[in-house]
Amino acid sequence: MPVTSGEVDGLILQAITERRLMQLKLNGLVRIVEPHDYGLRKGEAQLLAYQIGGQSASGGLPEWRWLKVDKMSDVSLLDATFPGGREIPNGIHQGWDVLFLRVADASNSAD
Repeated sequence: MPVTSGEVDGLILQAITERRLMQLKLNGLVRIVEPHDYGLRKGEAQLLAYQIGGQSASGGLPEWRWLKVDKMSDVSLLDATFPGGREIPNGIHQGWDVLFLRVADASNSAD
């Protein structure tokens, strides 16, 4: 059964909160990502994710990706987790119209 947009929203929020990897399809390619920031950017729901596996048409991995939520399909949470927020090379977070949720820093362990 396909995942609805409301279910995708819930899965993204859960993945960020629990620091779980996600698998999804975008533009027909399977991607494995660490979800970091979720919100509205340029008027669209988007996920800023660090892609660590799967396929990419635009370059090598790992790499940061902007993912438009309405373009995602086959979204699922994996059992594997990741430590949390990554070091930002320039120290500046991306601008958001509205930020719904940001993953906790790796130093803020939930354990």
